[in-house]
Amino acid sequence: MMSAYTNINLSVDIVETRTVGEEVEIMWYTVGQRTNATTGVVQNLRSANMALFKYDQAGKMRFYRVSNHPAAPATP
Repeated sequence: MMSAYTNINLSVDIVETRTVGEEVEIMWYTVGQRTNATTGVVQNLRSANMALFKYDQAGKMRFYRVSNHPAAPATP
């Protein structure tokens, strides 16, 4: 089985004032398709991705952790 990966650059502008230690969640969805090699059936997929950031003492938003939920069949 072959897999294809695409790099995505995500840019977010946050305009609210944040405090030290405050967490910011950024969530996005990726969509794609996979074909069953046996049956030839094409299935649409959607995957939820979330990155959590925290503000440090210098007021910079720093990456904290990421949570990727496995691809699941997309609902119509």
